[in-house]
Amino acid sequence: KLSPEEQQRDYSCFEARLLDPNGRNFHRTILFEKSVYAWVVDADTSAREKNLFFSFLRSLVPGGGEAGLAKQSGGQGTVVRPHRRAVCGVRNQFEILCAALEPITITPKSTVVHFTPFVSSEIRGQAEVGVLVWAISSESKASYVKALIEQAEFKRNKVEDDEDRFLPHGPFCLELGRDMHLLDLKSTSMWKAGPMTILKIGVDTGDLARLEEDDATFTPRTRTLESERQLREQLFRRTAEIEENEEILHDTRPDLSTNLFGGAGTGKTMLLIQKVACEVGPHRRILVVTRLPRLISFIKGGVRAQCGISTGVDYYTYNDLMTNLARRCHADDKHTTFSAFNQVTYDDTTGTGASATGLSFQREFVEGHLSVIELSSMSRHDIEPLTLWTAFREIKGHVNCSITKKPLEREMFMTLPKSFGLNHTQRS
Repeated sequence: KLSPEEQQRDYSCFEARLLDPNGRNFHRTILFEKSVYAWVVDADTSAREKNLFFSFLRSLVPGGGEAGLAKQSGGQGTVVRPHRRAVCGVRNQFEILCAALEPITITPKSTVVHFTPFVSSEIRGQAEVGVLVWAISSESKASYVKALIEQAEFKRNKVEDDEDRFLPHGPFCLELGRDMHLLDLKSTSMWKAGPMTILKIGVDTGDLARLEEDDATFTPRTRTLESERQLREQLFRRTAEIEENEEILHDTRPDLSTNLFGGAGTGKTMLLIQKVACEVGPHRRILVVTRLPRLISFIKGGVRAQCGISTGVDYYTYNDLMTNLARRCHADDKHTTFSAFNQVTYDDTTGTGASATGLSFQREFVEGHLSVIELSSMSRHDIEPLTLWTAFREIKGHVNCSITKKPLEREMFMTLPKSFGLNHTQRS
């Protein structure tokens, strides 16, 4: 514990920890361990504690001073200052600070914040300085959290990169290299320890203000290692194709549905993961529909890896979605909406419109999109709607589409084996 004299030190973070804060380019950033972010967006967390927490974060910005630290309690302004401090590490030491949100009377049940000032390595001429919030706990568990951090620091594989360049800073700042990850505090074994999921909140970019205002469209970014980013760029070709995907994400509205289509290997799945990760939030519900069951697990893992949140998103295959809708439908004689159908079949010929007893997949989703001329031509060449539907799926999944990133040419389509559907006359 800190003495009253030690508590009067200046514990502001960000550029206050730099020796020359005006000499280089940097971003002010707050890093949240995923459980801290979950505490912030949790509906069970009281509004008072959230306000105190955000005021405390603003107080760590130099210049915040008494105005940023002041809390109104009983009509008197009180200053929140760390009351515990520990030094962790051997070669590169850093401090772990603990501060109570309401410091007037600290009891074992008081809510405390565990944080550490950090400086990140420069990447493409830009660096980040700020504070890492390890955990939010009660005062009675403060020593336990400190022990978890020290244990994780002991087990951590400290990757050193010759290209790491840190801004000149004062002592006891955590140096985060471009390929240095932190371990999950709940790991029980050094052989099973996984990386900590860290979410980035930009102070200068307005992220902190949006989070404080409970903006439903805001989703924090996940901190990724530079090697992982470079590998991902190589695997998914950060070229005009990826830039085009980013433009698509920028232009889409979060309150509208999105239909992603394209040939195999064109990046539909990765674009879908990015879109869901950007829009998922505590006050939103998102439905993801895909044809392949194996993609659901992949998409779930990708969304969880990017934003650390898995709630609020429902994943279905087409078949599961239609089955679920059919089970939930109730007959209603007064309306001719979808709720009037209590059964989904491939081809329902018992009636049309309000007299239909079921929803026909062939009529509503296949024939409903074809013209009279197209249906007549299909009839002359003995092409059934389901046969045409299957042929389209097989053609779009051809390996050549994945390689060239272009639609299948007619000449190649005509030479495909019979397993792709339709005979030579029907294809022509």
